[in-house]
Amino acid sequence: MESRKTIRLEPTQSPKSPLSRLIRDDLPLPSGTTLVLMFNGTQSEMPSNQSQGIRTWLQSEIALHGLPSLVRFGRRDRPSVYRRDEFVLWLNSNEASVANL
Repeated sequence: MESRKTIRLEPTQSPKSPLSRLIRDDLPLPSGTTLVLMFNGTQSEMPSNQSQGIRTWLQSEIALHGLPSLVRFGRRDRPSVYRRDEFVLWLNSNEASVANL
C-alpha cells in the first residue's frame, strides 16, 4: 500500500527558511545564495557581491515594481520558491517600514 504525504499549503508564521531572519535583520545576501523576485513579465536578482541589506533591497524593488508574485531564494542549484502568501507575512511581521510596503 502506498503511503501519502501531507502537503501544507497555508503560510507558516515561523518558516524554516533563514530568509525571514535576513529580511528582519536587514543582512546582506550570504555568499553562494541567490535572491530573485519574480514579477509579472520581469524578474529582479539581488547582486550577491554587495553589502546592502536584503530588506533595503526588497523595499527599493517593491517601490519600483510592486509586490512580487514569487520569491526564489537559496543555493543556485537548489533554491526554495515562496509564493506571495508565504513571504508577505515576513514583510508584515517585521518593522513598520517593511509592513508599509
